[in-house]
Amino acid sequence: MVTEGQEGLLVNSGDIVGLAHALARLLAAPSLRRAFGERGRHKIESRFSIKVLQPQLEQLWIDSGVSGPELEPEPVMQRGEVHAPEIQPKV
Repeated sequence: MVTEGQEGLLVNSGDIVGLAHALARLLAAPSLRRAFGERGRHKIESRFSIKVLQPQLEQLWIDSGVSGPELEPEPVMQRGEVHAPEIQPKV
C-alpha cells in the first residue's frame, strides 16, 4: 500500500541502520511527514471510502441474484456529522 517516497519510507526487515536513517529523516522534516500523511489519506479514501465502495457493493448484491425488501439507502454521513435518532413521543 505504501509507495516509497510517496506515502512513506520503506525499510527492509531487519535493517536497523536503514530504520534509524528513515526515522531521523522523518524527525527532521515535519513537512515531509505531513505530505506523506496527506498523500496516504488521499490514497486510502480514493480507494476505500464508502462513496467508492457502496456502488461496487450494490452491484455485487445485484449480480448475486439475492432479492430482499426494497429499502431506501441510509444517507452517507460526512466526517464530523452527528445524527441523533428521532424519538417518537408515547401516546
